[in-house]
Amino acid sequence: MSEIEISLNNSYTDAAVGFQPLLATFQEQRRTNVSLVIYAWEHAWAEFMKISLYEHGPIISQTGNSWMGSLIARNSLRTFKDREMAELGGQRNFLPESWQSCLDFDNKSVIAIPWILDTYLVYYRRDLLAKAGLDEATAFSTPENFHVSLQKLQDNGVNHPFALPTFADLSNIHLVASWIWGQGGDFIDPEGTRILFSKPETRKGMKMYFDLFRFMPPEAKQLTPSDCWQLFLDGKIAVTMRNAEFLFQLKNQKSLAAFAENVGVAVMPGVPLLGGSHLVVWKHIRAQQEQDTIQLIKFLTSPDAQLSLFENTGLIPANLEALNRIDPASIFAPAIQSVKKGRAFPRIRMWGLVEDKLVAPIAQIWYTLLSTSDPDVNQIIADYLDPIETRLNITLS
Repeated sequence: MSEIEISLNNSYTDAAVGFQPLLATFQEQRRTNVSLVIYAWEHAWAEFMKISLYEHGPIISQTGNSWMGSLIARNSLRTFKDREMAELGGQRNFLPESWQSCLDFDNKSVIAIPWILDTYLVYYRRDLLAKAGLDEATAFSTPENFHVSLQKLQDNGVNHPFALPTFADLSNIHLVASWIWGQGGDFIDPEGTRILFSKPETRKGMKMYFDLFRFMPPEAKQLTPSDCWQLFLDGKIAVTMRNAEFLFQLKNQKSLAAFAENVGVAVMPGVPLLGGSHLVVWKHIRAQQEQDTIQLIKFLTSPDAQLSLFENTGLIPANLEALNRIDPASIFAPAIQSVKKGRAFPRIRMWGLVEDKLVAPIAQIWYTLLSTSDPDVNQIIADYLDPIETRLNITLS
């Protein structure tokens, strides 16, 4: 009997909820011992570096799709064999956009399997939109409509209708991406050799995004994602943006039942971010573990297992059959629509560095905008991002 260790990253729901029953089913079917290790997302990268360096620890790991370029560059992940891909079903089981980050830099070798999808959504108070005479179907459909809708909310008595995370957090990059991509801009060129922060289309998207400061409350200078959600729950703002995790809470928490009836959900304007997690296998796997490891990944990415996990945690399945079996009339409908039209971050060696260098400046831009009377938005963006662009281009070249 082989033994397999798998690591999951803890998110908004306890990672073991809905997963332990799946493991129990698999162990009974395969007579294989599977042990579970839980990492906090903020510590997972450090743990991965230890696994890579010491070639010891979990055999399978859940990893963010935006981490794939940096992980592949370390050459510590095992490539899936052709016969294994035939058994797993291959690319046809998944969205093409989610599949791209599963490939090695040769664009042929498979290095990961999609498992969970994630995206960001607009959450809004339906009663306040109705009072302002706004149509829910179009209020947030474009960046221009988004701005107009917030202005109408403000004109109808909601002094500070909007809030989003302004603290130094990766979600800042995830949110601004929709505005940048929606204007035809980008963070970096496809080859991963040149930063594009000052590209006119990128700067236009950033300007539209950061102009939203005009609708935010004075205390918004250093808001965490949780702070924003609490302001929304407390009725202090009418609109916020967060990932799909709260759909599950709105659907299942009895304490939120009355509130949930008044919450509308919309797809992000521009081009939504397609986030999520893949399953990877580390190179230190032993030969006698390979067969059961592939079977476990096959089981976890199967439609039935994916739907079971979705029902118990709200985690959106990457398997297309499972995704298409979710009720189109459910509260998750906007999330399903979003992941199907979404775009993932690029799979390049240095993407992790780009993210790391962007987090603090974006938070500083928000702080400066919210602390300055009649600020010049374009100039503030340039002040913080132009030096970062110059330094990163030197590194990438």
